Amino acid sequence: MKTVKIVRVLLPLAVIAMGIIGACSPDDPDPCEGVSCNEHGTCVEGVCECDEKYSGEFCERCAQGLVNYPQCTQTDLCDPDPCNEHGACEAGVCTCYQGYQGERCDACADGLVDYPKCRASSCIPDPCNGHGWCKEGVCACYTGYGKPYCDHCAYGYTDYPDCIKDHCVPDPCNGHGLCKEGGCLCREGYQKPFCDRCAYGYTGYPDCIKDHCVPDPCNGHGLCKEGGCLCHEGYQKPFCDHCAEGFTGYPDCKPE
Repeated sequence: MKTVKIVRVLLPLAVIAMGIIGACSPDDPDPCEGVSCNEHGTCVEGVCECDEKYSGEFCERCAQGLVNYPQCTQTDLCDPDPCNEHGACEAGVCTCYQGYQGERCDACADGLVDYPKCRASSCIPDPCNGHGWCKEGVCACYTGYGKPYCDHCAYGYTDYPDCIKDHCVPDPCNGHGLCKEGGCLCREGYQKPFCDRCAYGYTGYPDCIKDHCVPDPCNGHGLCKEGGCLCHEGYQKPFCDHCAEGFTGYPDCKPE
């Protein structure tokens, strides 16, 4: 009976001992055997755990941001890309691709718009001559400038390219004089300040022809019509400048 019990106890122990001996057998292959981490890492279970400055399966390159393998000490000025993927970087300096410009290729080249697409623009060169807003090639001119290309003064403005308010528009002289800075130099026959009536000696506005009854050829003693006199009673034609027959005492001309 005692022999049987001893066997039952010893048998499991023997199995465990065999397992331990088997696990530590020098015949099992080393998973790190033949694995080289290039002296820049440690092999663990056949996999390289790289030192801080190295990367790759076998620590065969510099970690991101470092260059000059195997020293891996110089910062890579082109990582991350300073050129915004729109240029070639060398030592931190960008040479922009066609269509881009700027120190970091972060703007469209002249004549292009809509960064980062940088497509051709119908507003470059400026069709509005610097005097309006351009949208898809169409100008919205600033106040004082005329369409379509803002290259002249609008109605009511003068002195391009300044295009200041023109005080002679609309014409204050009513078409009968020369306007300068809002003041009128009226043509012959028209009266200042706005040439909107006939001057003395002229009649028939807006024609303002010579008035042959001014000055009065009838000397105040008759009715003038087209330069001819219809004299009052007691006064003699043609100019009512003396008494008619039977009257005396000019200029009062009373019956004799």
